[in-house]
Amino acid sequence: MDALGCLNDAQRRAVLASCPHLLIQAGPGTGKTRVLVSRIVHLLTARNLPHDAILAITFTRHAAQELVNRIKAACSVPVSCHTFHAWAYDFLRDWQSVFNSTSMPFRLLQEQEAAEICNRIACELGLAKGRNWYGLLSEARQFWPVALNTCELKQLFFAYQDYLQREGLWDYDHLLLEALNVLQTSAGRDFFAGRTFHVLVDEFQDVNAVQYELLRQMALAGANITAIGDANQAIYGFRGASPAFMQLFLQDLEGAECVSLQEVYRCPQVFLNAAQAVVCPSQEATLISARGQGRPIELRVFDNAYQEADWVAQEIEALAGGFSMERTENAMSVGSLAEVAVLYRTHSVSDEIWRRLNEKGIPCARVQPKAVSQDLQLLLKGLTRQEFEECANVQTYLGQVLKRLGLQAPSPGLSAFLQLAEGVSNWEELQELATDLSFLDTAMREPLAVGLEAVSMLSIHAAKGLEFSVVFLVGMEEGVLPLFSADEAEEARLCYVAMTRAKERLHVSWCRHRHSKQAPSNPSRFLERILPYVVTKAEVDSRQRRRPKQKRLF
Repeated sequence: MDALGCLNDAQRRAVLASCPHLLIQAGPGTGKTRVLVSRIVHLLTARNLPHDAILAITFTRHAAQELVNRIKAACSVPVSCHTFHAWAYDFLRDWQSVFNSTSMPFRLLQEQEAAEICNRIACELGLAKGRNWYGLLSEARQFWPVALNTCELKQLFFAYQDYLQREGLWDYDHLLLEALNVLQTSAGRDFFAGRTFHVLVDEFQDVNAVQYELLRQMALAGANITAIGDANQAIYGFRGASPAFMQLFLQDLEGAECVSLQEVYRCPQVFLNAAQAVVCPSQEATLISARGQGRPIELRVFDNAYQEADWVAQEIEALAGGFSMERTENAMSVGSLAEVAVLYRTHSVSDEIWRRLNEKGIPCARVQPKAVSQDLQLLLKGLTRQEFEECANVQTYLGQVLKRLGLQAPSPGLSAFLQLAEGVSNWEELQELATDLSFLDTAMREPLAVGLEAVSMLSIHAAKGLEFSVVFLVGMEEGVLPLFSADEAEEARLCYVAMTRAKERLHVSWCRHRHSKQAPSNPSRFLERILPYVVTKAEVDSRQRRRPKQKRLF
């Protein structure tokens, strides 16, 4: 495959760039993944880099596997693609085998076990009961230096670290900190430099301070760094991520250059202009659509959530070529209901819509908050190394565990785990998969990926990276989007992400009374910024509901 085929000028510059470090600013729908794959293929073929000298880093195992598949399809060469945590685990294991051969191998803790140990140590230290000390410590470890802002947290941090070291354990957050400690030594940088020459990071806007410092140390070790992302899609501040790292990249890494991808193949211009007005109301739009101007955004105002849900259900029914002749006449051609999405800031906003769609018999799949289902919890607790090593392969082992635990009808989360486990070859990899539960973010979407005709109901966080022909962005009220007390800039970026999922139609709505016992709501401040791009501003009154009339045949 020609790595430069079908690329526009900016994409081609990004693929061919020869600077030591490259930042690719890629707007939504600008062909980010194609550019990343093409650059890797170019490094392998035109620059003749050995495949094991390239490291690609993503944020989920699912994304890593997708990248592997696309690279393999392009040039049939296996390239190492990892999450940050999976890379750190492999790096530390190799480092330990070379420099600490006499010490016992470290075991990776599952998150629940780590939390139990941490909270037990907090209790032994006499720290306040009833607080989620592991959660507080995990939050502190997303920053560099670690944000030990209280004496209690500092005391717990060192006591917990000492316990892990003494018992030969790693937890999820500790992996990155330990890898960073190694890379900050000259021996560690030399060890890394002998293995990797080029590092490519996807979704760079999602890195936190520890991950950014890891990349900076890799650069100091001599690696070339390519980072690709969109500052306007930085929506994980609660995990320590910040769009500021994109600017720091250009300042901190000597010889770094920037290429911007601005031609958008997903959204029409009106959606792009509105989305950019939300995040940068005082700046001109820089993204240019290859799809033309498009139809304006439709804004709806409702008295309550019941009306909003009824409207969403009726619109979706019409899109599918509903039951009245009027609806059929106005229906647009969508390939399937899977091309329709309902997006929201908080899951509670979706409850009434979920009920209404089910009442009307409209197939829908709702992504629930990330949680470990009961059967997956049972399976994870039932994994033992001794039983694993007595089996011929992973599938046989997991089959035995499922039978022993009586798990016959797996939940979507457990099904996703079993599917991913098919690629596991040893106990360490199985433990890493059991600890990195990021696949649960997409587990509820798996049926849609294999062609189930159903409307997607997603939080904005879960919708990131996806696209749909028709998007309903509901709950655009003050206190919902943006959330009260949340960072307004990040809330604006969430709105930007939601709006740029739409390819053809974008519907936005808000309610004067979201809940019956609540005080009246105000429209989101973001709505004022998009009004120039809104044509239909229809108000719905429960006393004046119009039923579609059956058209006469003669």
